[in-house]
Amino acid sequence: MKRQVRIDFCDIGCNQSKTDYFLHWVLAERFELQLCDQPDFIVHNLFGHEHRLHSGIRILFTGESDLPDYSISDYSIGPRVVDDPRHLHLPAYVIRGPAEKIIKRQDDHEKILASKNKFCSFVVSQHNPRKNSNRLDFFEKLSRYKPVDSGGRLRNNIGGPLPGRGATAKVEFLRSYKFNICFENAAQPGYATEKIYDAMVARSLPIYWGDPLIAQQFNPKSFLN
Repeated sequence: MKRQVRIDFCDIGCNQSKTDYFLHWVLAERFELQLCDQPDFIVHNLFGHEHRLHSGIRILFTGESDLPDYSISDYSIGPRVVDDPRHLHLPAYVIRGPAEKIIKRQDDHEKILASKNKFCSFVVSQHNPRKNSNRLDFFEKLSRYKPVDSGGRLRNNIGGPLPGRGATAKVEFLRSYKFNICFENAAQPGYATEKIYDAMVARSLPIYWGDPLIAQQFNPKSFLN
């Protein structure tokens, strides 16, 4: 019999369902979750301030690079490496899908290379120079050598951005490219998002910038750092 846990999820995004949520799935495998207005545990993200009104134990769960504020949250789960026993390091790409998708056990390398009839791809929705100016600079410099196809909203040059925001359309777009520029928004220890993971799923060689500890999570021979 599963132990019952009184819990709630808030500030997780306006379009995000509480039950169709990664941490809800994980916890529901071990506990009987009771969603209520006066929970013992409140799981929150950074998309609002409702969590400040709750008196239960607050757990920050984020995929962003922000450091947790333990004057607000009691515990934290996220992609940054934080030297604090209250923090659990969970890389953001883990939420994207299973590791089996990027393990190259039975790959037909010659067939994969033959299918790569395009040079390099770039998929970015918006540019924030305060966080990372390297990404757009690199895209522009590499484009002078050979055109780079941009499938996102930023510098789109393929006739329009990819449909939707899901991984499927992005990965299918990347499959025909030899390389993919997958720079993070920030260079923080442990902060590795879905960007390098998606490129590896598509068997498109990642050109990576970001997490200084990335070689602890991915084989350094499998991407350009």
